[in-house]
Amino acid sequence: RNPMDWIDPNTFRFHFPNLRYAYERNLCYLCFQVEREDFPHDDTRSVPFSSLLLPGPYPVPRHAELCFLSWFRDQYPSRDERYHVSWFLSWSPCPTCAGKV
Repeated sequence: RNPMDWIDPNTFRFHFPNLRYAYERNLCYLCFQVEREDFPHDDTRSVPFSSLLLPGPYPVPRHAELCFLSWFRDQYPSRDERYHVSWFLSWSPCPTCAGKV
């Protein structure tokens, strides 16, 4: 599945409620928006990002946060520009991913 595809509304409602115990949820979804600081209205994306469904040359499934960071580096390679990133995860990040973010 392409990480730029929109998430189905029923999938969103199932995976994103604020629950103390989230049963039967075995995927992590990351919905994000990226804006360039100098052109906030011209370069905006708001799409879902699923870690386990990301196509690519990865030997094992990776967490959604790490998939997003790889995708971001590929899409926005310039280190001279500044971006604002907003995202919503269906699960809290693990300590390793939180440190990398």
